[in-house]
Amino acid sequence: SFRMPMMMRLFLNVTGPLLAVELVLYVMAARFYPTFTNDMFYCPLALQWLFGFLMEYEYGYPRYWGLLYWGIVLALSSLPTYLLLSLPAQKISVVVTRKWFHLIAVLLFGPITWQFPQLMSLAYAIAVCVLSVFETLR
Repeated sequence: SFRMPMMMRLFLNVTGPLLAVELVLYVMAARFYPTFTNDMFYCPLALQWLFGFLMEYEYGYPRYWGLLYWGIVLALSSLPTYLLLSLPAQKISVVVTRKWFHLIAVLLFGPITWQFPQLMSLAYAIAVCVLSVFETLR
């Protein structure tokens, strides 16, 4: 039986659905907006939608603030996490490590779910898609 190389499977699993979404967006844009043109430069419609989505306001704040918050939390927690994981196994208990990762998860997901629920829904959808691609490669 023929088995495709992993890079070819990854390429097909990622670009196939993205090209299908892009094609549907162009067909729908041409159908519902007869004056639709994309003459300035080529930027995929999915990315145009994503940029527009991130610039919209949700509960009084633009959604890109949620991305900035995630970046700050990850940056601030990276050094303590590195130091925690670099300690010898006998010096640190598994419970402390697990509690640290739970704290980071609560800090990452709690405020964003409360303040930007639609952004969190998009993040969940992207995570499911990425995990699906990884599962198909396995």
